[in-house]
Amino acid sequence: MHFFAPQIIAQADTCSFGRFIELCGSVLIGVGTAMFAQFVADRLHKRRSLKQQLMDYASVLSFAKTELEFYLEKLEVLLKDLKNARDEVSFERRGIVIPTYDFFPLFLEKTKVSVSQFARSSQPVESLGKCHFELAHVTGRLNQVKDVLASYSKSPAAQRTDAGSYLNGFISLVENTDKLFKESLPVLDDEAQRARSEAAELDRFSNIM
Repeated sequence: MHFFAPQIIAQADTCSFGRFIELCGSVLIGVGTAMFAQFVADRLHKRRSLKQQLMDYASVLSFAKTELEFYLEKLEVLLKDLKNARDEVSFERRGIVIPTYDFFPLFLEKTKVSVSQFARSSQPVESLGKCHFELAHVTGRLNQVKDVLASYSKSPAAQRTDAGSYLNGFISLVENTDKLFKESLPVLDDEAQRARSEAAELDRFSNIM
């Protein structure tokens, strides 16, 4: 009876140790599964957040492109008005049309700031910055042109040379600004398309996960 007692105790200890190992294994598997699930959830959250940022970025770029297109239309109108005014000045006519509109470049400056806040690419920001600078230049010169044409209307013969020279210089500035705006449009469009493509790629990854 005493001979079998140590063996029984040893078997009991072996069984307890086995169950302990099994329990530890289950705990480790559970912890590992939970950690992996949290890792996947965090990755998905980051990718979804990045996707939303990219979509917001693309929307801001599209808005900036629309704004440039609006300014382009106004620049085209200004060019037409200036060339008509130059023709009127060359014949010393009094019935000249003086532009009464403005461009308000501050709106373009705000758009540039909105794009720069995403810190994605410097090229769209640089393009918008150049457009804003030139548009501000056009706005300042436009106010001067209004005064020049007003003086011309009062005394065509005396102001003809100065008005014609001033108009030629201003027309050149507006034409260069018009060209710059047209060159900036594909820059914004390409960047917006790139952002949408990256967002779509993130979306496909999220669906796989």
